[in-house]
Amino acid sequence: WACTISQMLDFESHPDVWRIALTNMLYLFNGDKRTGTTLFDHLFIRCPRVRDSWEGVRAVAQILYLVTDIEIARNWLVQVRDSGWPLGKQAFGELLMLWRCYYEDDEWSKEQIEQSLVDNCALDICRGIAFTASHTWHWATYQDICADVLVRLAATTDAITQGAIAKVFRYGESLPLNQSMKNIIEAILPHDAVLLKSAEALIEGIETYTTVEPDLVYRICKRVLDAGVQQIRSMATSLSMLAEPLVRISMTLHRLAEYRSLGLELFELLIESDINEARQALDLLDRSPTITLIHARRPRRRRRQALN
Repeated sequence: WACTISQMLDFESHPDVWRIALTNMLYLFNGDKRTGTTLFDHLFIRCPRVRDSWEGVRAVAQILYLVTDIEIARNWLVQVRDSGWPLGKQAFGELLMLWRCYYEDDEWSKEQIEQSLVDNCALDICRGIAFTASHTWHWATYQDICADVLVRLAATTDAITQGAIAKVFRYGESLPLNQSMKNIIEAILPHDAVLLKSAEALIEGIETYTTVEPDLVYRICKRVLDAGVQQIRSMATSLSMLAEPLVRISMTLHRLAEYRSLGLELFELLIESDINEARQALDLLDRSPTITLIHARRPRRRRRQALN
């Protein structure tokens, strides 16, 4: 396969052909990794349009920790950033954050990320960094590195970066509420925009922790309700789906002796906010159904009078 790719590089130059071939070129690293690194480098030199594409970036991301020459791989990232590709800077940010995770002791990646986070003109790069950090946080080995970046980006006013940060909370999955995740949550709580983008998956994820971390769960619910009460009240928005879990959490808190007042306070806020699900729960609690049997009184049968 390496010989075939090497021969094709001599005569094939159409980018579309190489974009398709990239999916199978990854297998080169099952053998001699040095040869694989060299062939990828030759391809990107011959066809830079392949490198500056989503197929090329995806391939680089998959082999980044396998390359034998770090300088070659670093040049790939820089060339993607400096290319004329409209998404080049964001792609650079994504690969840069991945590089930071794979090569923790590399000073170049630390400096590049630090420079991007403080540079107001590096918006596209920060977007890429946020997307990779949110995705890679779920790899236990890299949680602290990714959490540090997400915490620093929490105050961003860029909607795309906010959405990227929100992706750290995943639908349908239990939230791993370790210290790293708590740091991320504490960082986004003061910022309404990123909090509301995270709210659906966040509330779903922390509901199971109501009896374990009642204080944190209460503060999250209170902030979400304060920031998004209009959207939660409106059936036309996706945040209206938060009404039921918020009611359930408030009732669970009310059952905990030490947190009964917090549960009551949260439930009263839901009522005052005119949340329909809260009123339905209140109606159900106020109702005291009793079974009353009304026995019909049988008519008294008259005795027949004796015939004289």
